[in-house]
Amino acid sequence: MFNEKYVMMGMFLIIIGFLLLAFSTITLAPTPSNTEGGGVVCIVLFFIPICIATGNLNPSIIYALIALSILTIIIFVFMLWIIIYKTHKHLNPYP
Repeated sequence: MFNEKYVMMGMFLIIIGFLLLAFSTITLAPTPSNTEGGGVVCIVLFFIPICIATGNLNPSIIYALIALSILTIIIFVFMLWIIIYKTHKHLNPYP
């Protein structure tokens, strides 16, 4: 059903991506003199993310994260609407 060559290539690319992410995090980490304290907690209830952060944060980052959360909700509702519309149209015997 699936070509093994493509599956192995996909797995290889995923592993390389994780390794590059880990390596860049280690090598580009700030020095101890540049670090600041802070913390973030995110809870996802159904499809609504609720995030609480503390520390020195730029307000523009907070506004951007709120906008991304709203955009995620809009995309989810739109996709759900498309799925329901297509399913209802397909199952309706009397168009």
